[in-house]
Amino acid sequence: MKILITGSNGNLGTKLIDTCLKRGHNPVATDFAVEPSNRTLGKFEYFWGDVQEREKILQICNKVKPDVIIHTAAITDVDLCEQEHELAVNINLEGTVNILNYAEESGCKLVFISTDYVFDGQKGNYIETDETEPINFYGQNKLETENIIKETIENYLIIRTSSLYGIADNIQNNFLLWILKKLKKDEKVPLFIDQIVNPTLTDNLASNIFELISAEATGIYHLAGNDSMSRYEFGELVCEVFNYDKILLEKVSLSDFDFAAKRPKNSSMCLDKFINKCNTKPFGVKESLNFLEIMI
Repeated sequence: MKILITGSNGNLGTKLIDTCLKRGHNPVATDFAVEPSNRTLGKFEYFWGDVQEREKILQICNKVKPDVIIHTAAITDVDLCEQEHELAVNINLEGTVNILNYAEESGCKLVFISTDYVFDGQKGNYIETDETEPINFYGQNKLETENIIKETIENYLIIRTSSLYGIADNIQNNFLLWILKKLKKDEKVPLFIDQIVNPTLTDNLASNIFELISAEATGIYHLAGNDSMSRYEFGELVCEVFNYDKILLEKVSLSDFDFAAKRPKNSSMCLDKFINKCNTKPFGVKESLNFLEIMI
């Protein structure tokens, strides 16, 4: 199976290439950098391509002729999206439409990576059919893109995920790495006690995306880590697994910070649809951290 991965230098893109190679598929990667930052993963074809440039993206797609496009390229900085609406629309929405145009013409499967931020966070444990009500521009942007995809093609897979973390040679920053860097320096780590999410290991997410592709799944799926918890509780487990003193963790509230973008308080998601479809459970946080601890 030939699979085109956009945003291939990112946290998830890197793990998708790795998983693709290990499963014997033929990954083709594209990102806005001239060269891939993860060439050590193995042999794969790479194209420079900015998703904002429609003709360039269509040229890559027409050359590759993928069976599946996994579209991870996006601005995920919610505060930047709140401050730079035009940039967010150009990349997160219009960039996706450029990919969508090829999928519509060719009939290939489009896998779109969306977010738990399409919900307002008032109830948590959201299922796929729950009402969406984003409270920031990033969530609005992603939801609008979801709707365009649903209206345009049938062979799509929309994956809503949450709070990605992982370790790779080319990845310098994510939620876990930020915590570990501060702990290693004996610095205080401020973590929210009132924001509930599904922390998600990128290695396991990539593997489970391929489970859905193999199962020929279509539609919307919630796919993230199997535990929902506060960011502070996540930090406690990090300290436990990596042998750091929990005294360095500092309890803070969302209301203590003046962010440009609002955060949903409880955007946790129910994963039953995925579990029933693929007959497998995503990793919980403890299992994920133990997996990473062996790698370090």
